[in-house]
Amino acid sequence: MGTNYHIYITNDDVTQDPEKLHIGKSSAGWVFSLRIYPQLGINTLYDWMPILLNNQNTIRDEYGCEVLVAEMLRTITDRSCDEPVNWSDGEWKMNSAEPGPNNLVRVREMNEYGFSRTHGEGTWDYCDYEFC
Repeated sequence: MGTNYHIYITNDDVTQDPEKLHIGKSSAGWVFSLRIYPQLGINTLYDWMPILLNNQNTIRDEYGCEVLVAEMLRTITDRSCDEPVNWSDGEWKMNSAEPGPNNLVRVREMNEYGFSRTHGEGTWDYCDYEFC
């Protein structure tokens, strides 16, 4: 089970709805899947910081609950599991996964479906494609 997070970016034109960007997904036992937008210059967690810290923007989870910036950052960067996953070779392959930091699981950088990810600097990975 996982939770998706979005940020609603307020612009100066009050007649327009805020722009919505997918921040990423938190899934139990996995590193955080952080969505990047190279076309917008968002390639790392650090590129997200000015957007996240702008108090005119609002972060919400997929259930509509507002999320504070500090909580969002903890969700991305402060992740761990008590024990490592004990999957068979077949289970690792089926999940296109490999062991990650802090006993977490992460998706392989390139899987058989052609999707690529870049491992982040901590308990998150970067992906430039939409996922749910």
